[in-house]
Amino acid sequence: MISLSCLKHLAAGVLAAAVIVASGCSSSAAEESGDLIDDSGSDGSTTGDGEGSSTSGESGGGSTTGAASSGTSGGDTGDTGSDSAGEEDDLLPGLEPGACAVDTPSALSLDLPDSNGTVSPVQSRMAILDGWGVFGALHIRPWEFLNYYPFEYPAAPVGELAVHAELYAQGGLQGSAFEVQVAVTGPHLEASERPPVDLTLVVDNSGSMKGVPLTVLKAACTALAKGLQVGDTVSLVTWESDAPVILASHAVTGPLDPKLVAAIESLEATGGSDLYGGLSAGYELASAAKKPDRVGRVVLMSDGGAAVDAKTLELIAGHASDPQAEGIDLIGVGVGTYGGYQPALMDSVAALGRGPTVFVGSVEEANKTLVEGFLGLTMVAAREVEVELVLPPGFRRVASPELRYDGDLVPPGGQPLPQNGALVLYERLDTCAPELVSDQSPVSIVVRYRDVESHEVVELVVDKTVGELLAGGSAQLQKGAAIVRYAEALRLWNDAGAELDVYAAVAQEALDRIDVAQKKLPNDASLAEIRAVLEALLKAMV
Repeated sequence: MISLSCLKHLAAGVLAAAVIVASGCSSSAAEESGDLIDDSGSDGSTTGDGEGSSTSGESGGGSTTGAASSGTSGGDTGDTGSDSAGEEDDLLPGLEPGACAVDTPSALSLDLPDSNGTVSPVQSRMAILDGWGVFGALHIRPWEFLNYYPFEYPAAPVGELAVHAELYAQGGLQGSAFEVQVAVTGPHLEASERPPVDLTLVVDNSGSMKGVPLTVLKAACTALAKGLQVGDTVSLVTWESDAPVILASHAVTGPLDPKLVAAIESLEATGGSDLYGGLSAGYELASAAKKPDRVGRVVLMSDGGAAVDAKTLELIAGHASDPQAEGIDLIGVGVGTYGGYQPALMDSVAALGRGPTVFVGSVEEANKTLVEGFLGLTMVAAREVEVELVLPPGFRRVASPELRYDGDLVPPGGQPLPQNGALVLYERLDTCAPELVSDQSPVSIVVRYRDVESHEVVELVVDKTVGELLAGGSAQLQKGAAIVRYAEALRLWNDAGAELDVYAAVAQEALDRIDVAQKKLPNDASLAEIRAVLEALLKAMV
């Protein structure tokens, strides 16, 4: 459904394109050969000024997002649904195979079923590199891979959001296959400038936590302690039925506060299993500390070996941020080994808690996710971010069967934009009417979000042409394409329904896209990692 604002835009002569606005991509060279021209074109980022506009508006549409790092200055970038959740085939929203409208603009609203999760990229990597080879109950969710791996998009000016887009046309404009990637970024915030944080750690100390899970949990708590500074408070609460509170609203002296570190080291897996009691005590402490100029967060840590009931879910939802006020969001931190972690608990609380869900399986991962990512984990630059894409007539989304999600996940109303991060969307498109596409074809991206201070809905409309997007560069898009195909290859392997030769072909396609991306970003650590994981899996198959 096209929003009123989009219809007004179209009436003004804008046939628009769906998905993104920012740095563009080369329209020449066949993708299969990897012979892409140098596309170090100008930055395509746009904020509320210039070609875009920013207005108050009603929330609508949807968004497909991924979290990524954003830079501190402008310049060249360098270099997936509620509507169908109940349908039988459970495809991402908006996928209508065979649908083709040549008389009206193509509009896509993009949704995700969970909120900034990054569990499956970490667990699948562990499973392969540790020799498991299969993922069991793990759900491979391609959008989580875009959340997990960082992209280099410029930050927005203070008080604004920026929209960045890249477009790639296989075989040029006369072809029918296109790829597009959009990223939404907020202003950069230094740690020294952030508001004070009241952090409440609610930790699982049940019997299943003995051994590696407890060791990793302590490492995760210690990693969060490194991100605290003078002015912050911290509470530590267990799942014990009696006296669950170990530390109550303690004012830290700085990173690795001695009293907090000692409390963390004292944790034992004594058999406490009262999840509701622990969360109730944690939320009580967090609520008592809550003030308008402070950020309150509850961090739930567990190996997932607990069931969550309706009473607990109601407790979580009742404290999370709502449209009119900043609440106490819940951050889910899964801990333990690949084989021992059970995702059902964190899956249940992710959307309701309105915070990110991560997995930590090692000290190294704790430092990467919880220390380096502290600001993005605990703070948001905007809420309820939604992206509506309007494309020229004939465009439609193309998705492989691997791009599916689980129908029991609850879609949130838009996505939070993590502080110092980005929401990244990648889509494959085709057109049944390539003759209607030219360099002058207009493309519009409508981004709606709720301001974290005023709580008002803001609408940002960005207008570009196909030619402008194609001329802007595609390095980050090529990285996104490689990551998505890597995730699809893992998903296909995990489903175990494909013949080895079929899987090998899909894996080779992913490696080919990694090759293309590495030509543009030769020193990119994320691309090197996914190549190593995929090659290890292929080697194990021989």
